[in-house]
Amino acid sequence: MTQTTFQKEDIRPILIKHLADATDTIHLAIGWINDVGLEGLLRKKAVEGVDVILILVEDQSFASKSVELEELTSRGVEIITLPEGRREVLIDHKFGVIDGKITLTGNYVWGHQKTPNEEFITINEQVETLATGHEQEFEFLKKSTNSDTPKPENSIVSMLKRMEVVKTLLDIGETEFIHLRLKEFQDFLDDENVEAINEQILN
Repeated sequence: MTQTTFQKEDIRPILIKHLADATDTIHLAIGWINDVGLEGLLRKKAVEGVDVILILVEDQSFASKSVELEELTSRGVEIITLPEGRREVLIDHKFGVIDGKITLTGNYVWGHQKTPNEEFITINEQVETLATGHEQEFEFLKKSTNSDTPKPENSIVSMLKRMEVVKTLLDIGETEFIHLRLKEFQDFLDDENVEAINEQILN
């Protein structure tokens, strides 16, 4: 299990590496893309047989990129659009999952003109539960592009919140009843990272 955060000029090279290494899936809920090099890489991976799916916002920027986006779809990249009125679901939560095991989160804007001052991307590798949770979120966005369908509870997100509670209890030394909290992790012990945390607390 590794988690690494990259900032500014370090983001694009590591992103290219992980995208180029993909062998199965590239699922990106990123809102927009305006980077010729990354677009070319995504086309290449789709031609190689990788399942490349982008969730983008259908705004003015999207309309101005129609030629480039058509080129992506002609090479096998699937593009799913969210109406501009639903862009808020991605503003603070752009993410990607590569090969079902690598998650990308952060505020990286994928070439958009409006770049934040503190641009970063966090890459988690070999954290199966985290990747599964983001894939569930991706599937929800795919199926609810034009509706206000209420989002079902994501069990992975709930588990991560509970782990934050356990971390807080450990930080403040309140461990008397922490074993009761561990019962909430039982459904996720097939993830070796969750199991390791569970074992460490028990011991």
